[in-house]
Amino acid sequence: MAKHDLPRRGSRPANALSSLHSLGGRAASATLYRVAGKSITRTAFDMLVIEQLVFYGLIEKNDADVQLTDEGRAYLGVAKPTETWVGKLPEPRTGNGFKPLRARSAMVFRSGAFDFRASPSVVAGKEVPYKGPTSFAGAKS
Repeated sequence: MAKHDLPRRGSRPANALSSLHSLGGRAASATLYRVAGKSITRTAFDMLVIEQLVFYGLIEKNDADVQLTDEGRAYLGVAKPTETWVGKLPEPRTGNGFKPLRARSAMVFRSGAFDFRASPSVVAGKEVPYKGPTSFAGAKS
C-alpha cells in the first residue's frame, strides 16, 4: 500500500489509532469511541474511523474489541512491545584469590641489621633493654 493511502496525521482515524495505542493496544469499540470519537455519532465513528483503519490493516476488529496491529505500530512509529528478559542470577565470582593493592614483596636484610636489639639504650642514665617497636613516643607497655 502506498504511503499516501494511510490516514493523514491529525485526522480522526490517526487520532483514534494513537488513542488505541495509549489504551494499551487493545480496547472495546465503545471505549475507543468514548476516548477518540468526540464530535461524531457512534455509527459514524464505526463507519468512518474503525472501518477505515481495518481497511488499511492498522487495526483488527474482533467482535466488540479492536486491536492494534504491527502495521499500526509502524505507522505510529513505536516498536512492538517485547517481553522483558529475565536473566539468571549472577554466580559467585571465582578467581586466583585476593591481591591487595599494596602487596609487600619479600624483604632482603643484610647480615647484622638487627644487632641493635642486643645492646640496651640509655634513658635518664639507666640502661633500658630493647622491647620492640612502639606505636608512638612515650607509650607505656
